[in-house]
Amino acid sequence: MELPNSTGQGDPHIRPLRFYHEYEDVPGKPGEPREVEWCEWVKVGGNGATTNEKVARLQKTDLWPFLERAYAAWKKGQEEPTDGTPLAAWAGVNAAQADRLRSMHVRSVEDVARLTDADLEKIGMGARALREKAKAFVANKTGSAKIEEALAARDKENMDLKAEVAELQETVKQLAAQAGMQEKRGPGRPPKAA
Repeated sequence: MELPNSTGQGDPHIRPLRFYHEYEDVPGKPGEPREVEWCEWVKVGGNGATTNEKVARLQKTDLWPFLERAYAAWKKGQEEPTDGTPLAAWAGVNAAQADRLRSMHVRSVEDVARLTDADLEKIGMGARALREKAKAFVANKTGSAKIEEALAARDKENMDLKAEVAELQETVKQLAAQAGMQEKRGPGRPPKAA
């Protein structure tokens, strides 16, 4: 089997289903098996056909960057992280649609936004509108992230300014104390007459 390599097509939109171990004999040493790591993966939105390949071989292909995070989680005994917004958290899809999408290994709104026209045919009626809603959601989320970033920058600037004002107030108090001025007197109040 020939694995894709240097496709130049960007994200192949694949998902690992599982990583597992198998044992094979070491060449020249029968009866001394070694542990070999394997990956079973599928094309998101595809016909459900899976591919099994040795991890060592996958690491030499352009597919590896799309499998590496899940592999690292598997090595640590953790669940594969979901990229993007899970379908369950998106109001743009009903339960039946979400179930159908999950059966096609589509787990996030971002996965829906990247579905191809061929993938949409497998989903059925309303799939194009669903993809457009997903694209709009992703674009809005990206815009919201920029706004949140700007707000965070403004908040930091405000905190810095407040710290600077407090420092200046402290300096003024110290200078007033050195000059022998009374702090109890408010600004603009004339001194007491003798």
